[in-house]
Amino acid sequence: MLRRFLSVQGWLSSAILLALAAGPAAAATCDTAQALQAVRGSIDAAATQAFYDAYGSGCAWDERNSQVAISMLQAAGDQGLDPGIFHAFAATSADAATRDVLLTDGALKYAAAMTRGLTGEPPSKTDRAFSQAD
Repeated sequence: MLRRFLSVQGWLSSAILLALAAGPAAAATCDTAQALQAVRGSIDAAATQAFYDAYGSGCAWDERNSQVAISMLQAAGDQGLDPGIFHAFAATSADAATRDVLLTDGALKYAAAMTRGLTGEPPSKTDRAFSQAD
């Protein structure tokens, strides 16, 4: 399922998600399901939930990878993007589970912005097919 998720999101998100290769056992123990509910209004809930459905409910980001992701997202301004869209600063002060969810959503949004731009265009057929899959 994770392989399918990676192919759907494209090469950039694949590179981002490969940083998660350490797996949930190496990351902090956290309840991402509860965090997903808490921040549902400020994230792309469907895409983020699809990630955790494929990955598992534990934290995906260990301390090292979360710092790399935060640095990358905070530098989004170098690409002419508002880092706030990607939760670059909110993630730094959040608890482990909320930080994990915000970083996952931010990384997915950043990957989409870098591959499709922030045009408000509807998702591609592949994205729609993935979101409808079980």
